[in-house]
Amino acid sequence: MAGWKDTLDRTASVAQRLGLDSRSINWNGSRLRAARRAAKLSQRELADMLRVKQPTIQRYERGNRTPSDSQAQQLAAAVGIDVEELFR
Repeated sequence: MAGWKDTLDRTASVAQRLGLDSRSINWNGSRLRAARRAAKLSQRELADMLRVKQPTIQRYERGNRTPSDSQAQQLAAAVGIDVEELFR
């Protein structure tokens, strides 16, 4: 299992590939949760849309896992927000 340093490194790497300022980014799972709820989607529905398992969405929302850059873009599009919002 990845440690917190691995998670921070992955978050910075993903943000950099997305063109975000890596000095001021942080994966924000609570923003994903709020956006998902505002879109009236369950974790399972969102997981099905992205073709991942429901526990993956749960880990993203808890901040235990950072999605890849393509996955972050898909998450943002699915819940109707800009990808940058997921990293503030």
